[in-house]
Amino acid sequence: MKLYLTLFAVVLSGCYVSPPPTDPTYPQPTVDTGPRPLVPTPPAPAVDYGNVPRVMFWSGKVAQHWDTNTMRWETDPDGVTGAANSDAERLAHCQKWYPGSAHAAPFARETISTWRERGNYGAHTATKQSYECLAAPAPYVPPPPPAPPLPQYPQPRVMFWPGKVAQHFNVGAMRWETDPDGVTGAARDDAERSAHCRKWYPATAGVRAFTTETISTWRERGNVGAHTASKLSYECVQGAPVVVTPPAPPTPQYSQPRVMFWPGKVAQHFDLSTMRWETDPDGVTGAASNQRERLAHCRKWYPATRFVRAFAMETIATWRERGNIGAHTSTKQSYECVVR
Repeated sequence: MKLYLTLFAVVLSGCYVSPPPTDPTYPQPTVDTGPRPLVPTPPAPAVDYGNVPRVMFWSGKVAQHWDTNTMRWETDPDGVTGAANSDAERLAHCQKWYPGSAHAAPFARETISTWRERGNYGAHTATKQSYECLAAPAPYVPPPPPAPPLPQYPQPRVMFWPGKVAQHFNVGAMRWETDPDGVTGAARDDAERSAHCRKWYPATAGVRAFTTETISTWRERGNVGAHTASKLSYECVQGAPVVVTPPAPPTPQYSQPRVMFWPGKVAQHFDLSTMRWETDPDGVTGAASNQRERLAHCRKWYPATRFVRAFAMETIATWRERGNIGAHTSTKQSYECVVR
């Protein structure tokens, strides 16, 4: 019996659970004190879409539009206009309030409280798709063709402008310069022009009109101020006087794709790979009398052409008779084949 009692005491001692220590760092059991108070979630801030002209529709309700003056949604005052089920109907409603509209595009999901029943009765709040009323894009205005580069002439020459200091061309620096005395002004006749030529080019034998040139070195008396103007220049002819025609300005080189026409001659196109004008190899294609024909010829050589515009007066020597025979040089209007 004592043995059994001893074993029973051992079993009981193994099942005993000591109370938790009083050490405050010892984890204490949690006590359920009931439900916690509900913390409300703040409402999402209203989205500001800006003063964008737009419309909204809800089947069975009067159509809505954004008033760009009051900057708020308003119901259609007729109390009748309802849902739009197609792009055409949405555009028609856009044009009712924004006459310049050309397209109605989906804009955003918006929540408004101005929805009304037919006759503009009642009041409802709902989230629906809005449509932006887009105006027609401005027409494309192509930029003007680039101005041809100013020609550079090597001849010794002078220029005059009444009230401004005389100018001379420095052939060493290849630029125009004002007279450093700040006093010498306009020359009234060839004798005075020759005298000014000899001041800078002592071997001058005569003077003659050369060409109109634009320069920016004009100065007031005392060489103050700065002015740009186009005036007639005079060549200071060196040695024995000779009659020489002023050189023609160099033909500018353009890289744009373009075509040219001359009635009775084979049409020309500018080869972008060789950077030169070439005649149409069919020997037949001739002048284009309108924009449609010019566009067709552009697309023959530059398929991505969008439109054609007048470019510049250009002189070329590849003009040919029908069958690509003969050779002619002439100055004609070129047309740019705009591909961008």
